[in-house]
Amino acid sequence: MAGEHIAYIGAFTAGFLTFLSPCILPLIPSFIAYIAGVSYGDMKDGPADVRIKTISHTISFIIGFSIVFILMGLTATALGKALFAYQKYIRIGGGALIILFGLTLAGILKIGFLEKGFHIRPRGGKATYFGSFLVGVTFAAAWTPCAGPFLGSILVIAGTEGNAVEGAKLLALYSAGIGLPFLITAVAMQMFLVYFNRFKNAVAYVNKAAGAILILAGTLIITDSLNIIAQKVTNIFGIEASSVAPDISLRDMDGNKVQLSDFKGKVIILDFFATWCPPCREEMPSMDAMYKKFKGTDLVMLPVSIDENAETIREFMKKNNYAMPAYHDANRDAGSVYGITGVPETFLIDRKNIIAEKFIGPIDWAKPDVLQAIQNLMK
Repeated sequence: MAGEHIAYIGAFTAGFLTFLSPCILPLIPSFIAYIAGVSYGDMKDGPADVRIKTISHTISFIIGFSIVFILMGLTATALGKALFAYQKYIRIGGGALIILFGLTLAGILKIGFLEKGFHIRPRGGKATYFGSFLVGVTFAAAWTPCAGPFLGSILVIAGTEGNAVEGAKLLALYSAGIGLPFLITAVAMQMFLVYFNRFKNAVAYVNKAAGAILILAGTLIITDSLNIIAQKVTNIFGIEASSVAPDISLRDMDGNKVQLSDFKGKVIILDFFATWCPPCREEMPSMDAMYKKFKGTDLVMLPVSIDENAETIREFMKKNNYAMPAYHDANRDAGSVYGITGVPETFLIDRKNIIAEKFIGPIDWAKPDVLQAIQNLMK
């Protein structure tokens, strides 16, 4: 029971730390402005019902991302699998929608139904709660790489729970950890914007700045550039590039012991993944293609699963017809040595056993710059 309570507290704390991460915190004012469907001026000077709408839309937003995060932990459900399959399209579509709202808020575009949402009056247009819900869904689909160090840890725990209900509880608490600060921010919005009271004539410029931030956020979402931010955020964790790669012990799918030191003098791609992890599934096809491309050379691929059950890994590799071997870190001892904070997390190790690169989040192994980096190490 005590361990269960610790897991619950850890899930909530991880959500709160996600809220504080640099790639989310700076966007809070613009997201609150969008979610509420009002401009900064409306929130600063508006009546009580506008503040109530701010809170209501924030709750709709929280419900949106909470549902997605919870489904991420329920990989056995058809709905959860569908979410993983279409996550990329949700991200791109949601990013485009956020750009549209940013352009509208900045006054660049004049779109009737969007303008109604951004300029609420007590007796005027009405912003839709469904729109706020969709932004929450987009938030979860797009910010998974950014939240990865924290969300990944919770997904690891959820994936080892004996039933879906316990996994859902952990992810609900993780969502609450993110959602509660958002709700507090919405309640205190007038205090949050008190600095702008002395610049009443500058509200239009504030709206333009908020719109610009939304446009930037939408662009980052569409291009999936949040992985870059996530990597910088998580560089404070674990083993860094230029460090000596610690030796670790793994098991292959036949149960045989394999040491990292067995591949001394070769270039190694050490990739920690999980079969239930959507970003991991995203990168696996290109990783397998790279394995086939460099098979027989001095490049060694070590995809290391943190799944609890080796049979699950075997079935996953067989079902997807992957040619590359898979390895098992059943007790997560290897992951602990490397200080991984989520999955996927990848270490590119050179011939001298030095970590040349560390990657957070999924990698497209077919990209020219990635291939070039590996070929340079193999010279």
